[in-house]
Amino acid sequence: MPKKSRRTKAKHLAKSAKEIQRSQHKQVTATVIEPELPTTGSRVSARVPPKTQDYTDRYRYVVAEMKHIGIFAGGIILILTVLSFLLG
Repeated sequence: MPKKSRRTKAKHLAKSAKEIQRSQHKQVTATVIEPELPTTGSRVSARVPPKTQDYTDRYRYVVAEMKHIGIFAGGIILILTVLSFLLG
């Protein structure tokens, strides 16, 4: 019995992916709940702005490592320049 062709496999995968997407869409639409509005006189915004991340604490080491890389690269360029004058 021959194996499935690539085209047949692709059609089967596309069909099953559509079925999964439809079932997920039905589940999502069924579980959506409307938020209750406050009954008091104060106004509350419906959207909460996304929390911004402070990357300074997370990537504090990057500046120090960039300095080390710069010093190392400068030293290599200096050594290559001196060697080019001595050997050239």
